[in-house]
Amino acid sequence: MGVVSRSVRDSAAMLDAMSGATPGDPYGAPHQERPFLSEVGAPPGRLRIAFTARPLYDHPIHADCLAALHDAATLCASLGHAVEEAAPDFDRAAMADAWATIVAANEAADLRQLPALVGRPPAPDDLEPWTWAAMRLGETKTGADVLIALRTMHWESRRAARLFERHDVLLTPTLGKPPVRVGELATNVDDAQVFLDRLTAFIPYTPLANCTGEPSMSVPLSWNAAGLPVGVMFTARYGAEATLFRLAGQLEEARPWSGRRPPIWG
Repeated sequence: MGVVSRSVRDSAAMLDAMSGATPGDPYGAPHQERPFLSEVGAPPGRLRIAFTARPLYDHPIHADCLAALHDAATLCASLGHAVEEAAPDFDRAAMADAWATIVAANEAADLRQLPALVGRPPAPDDLEPWTWAAMRLGETKTGADVLIALRTMHWESRRAARLFERHDVLLTPTLGKPPVRVGELATNVDDAQVFLDRLTAFIPYTPLANCTGEPSMSVPLSWNAAGLPVGVMFTARYGAEATLFRLAGQLEEARPWSGRRPPIWG
């Protein structure tokens, strides 16, 4: 997990400050040869970039997001990278179902431990309706359900990672829609599935990296007619954050964004 920043250097500096393992950590990211900040401005070389509009979740993708994808592909080609249309091959429905099961089960586990912290069980009025609904959904899952979901996620992640045997980076839209108005993704719904459908229509691409553990970055290379930034997402093979920082620095230099402000900011 990183931060939202206005420059590639800030993102690199923050990841340098946040990264690293502590004794007892069950997982650890691969060791980096040098600080991420040193990668910003370093030549990325000629990368093999695959791009696709195919999302993890089968929702319609807004035209602005598709336009941003193709614009970014064109920009990368102009910078000398080898760009071609290609998508990772895995069972999207199986991955999506596994992700939903694991999220719901984690909500149930978190809230089961809450009484030890606050001295009483949580009540519906203590929580956002989505959180309560997700907890209730998670309580319907068995231990076997969760283990099968984890195995499914790991298996499909291995299948998806085969893309990086032929490519260095995967390019997709970041979101399924341009930025939405405040409140459009309100969690005041009692049906977990209703909110999940609404959420995944907005983020049909980003959960894949959550599932696989591969590093991703979103960069605001395009702006729509309303003056709003429309991001594209670059994902690299596991442990290749340095590749992304080098590419991000090159893209930032080619099409600077830090000085741009959407009209709503005034």
